[in-house]
Amino acid sequence: MITLFLGTQEIILLGPILLTAVLYLYCIVHCITNNKLQGNSKLLWLIIILVAPFIGSLIYLIVGRKGSREGVT
Repeated sequence: MITLFLGTQEIILLGPILLTAVLYLYCIVHCITNNKLQGNSKLLWLIIILVAPFIGSLIYLIVGRKGSREGVT
């Protein structure tokens, strides 16, 4: 049986790390399944999200979620 000893500092550090990981995975899945993005736009957004996970995910949420008709792509 594995016992984890997490103190206040560890919990405070794990919060942002877990939120960033969830945001990163959400953006990747949303980008892949977004039917509004076409071909090269989808590939470009995936590259942006993969290269700069936190900033790329935030930019995707702000600009890229709307799709190619309304967004920058």
